[in-house]
Amino acid sequence: MKMLAVLVCLSVFWVGINAAPSGSCIANGYRFQDGSIFTVPGNSQCMKHKCDNGYIRRASEGCEVDGQCHDVGNTFIKDCVIYTCEKSYKGSFSVYTSSVTRILCQDINGVCRRPGTTFKYSAHGRIYNNCKCSVQGSYRSYSCTPEPGEYYWH
Repeated sequence: MKMLAVLVCLSVFWVGINAAPSGSCIANGYRFQDGSIFTVPGNSQCMKHKCDNGYIRRASEGCEVDGQCHDVGNTFIKDCVIYTCEKSYKGSFSVYTSSVTRILCQDINGVCRRPGTTFKYSAHGRIYNNCKCSVQGSYRSYSCTPEPGEYYWH
């Protein structure tokens, strides 16, 4: 059984800035008070801004995955795949992507295991005791060997 480990997380940051009365900022038609930290409706919740004397400054930034924010440079794990949140630029836009750092295997209990270790695994409605996983590129494959007296149908 092979599994492809891919997470596509792409956030493009853009805020339209308009002149605002003293003590506030306007971004994408929304007014924010001076000193406030805010997110702009319609943009990623991971893009936090601060209104600073009429200027919008970036307060924090990161990758949004399943409603969770991950700071640029930080690693996180999802389905036994380790990702790193990275920032790049496309023209004048900031682009945030979650890149695969390492792929691990997942046992029957959902615990992440190093490739090559032996563990219990469930496939096709059956529990197998002697399973190993290998990783080739972005694919995981599981192989199970029967215990003495067992026979597996493939």
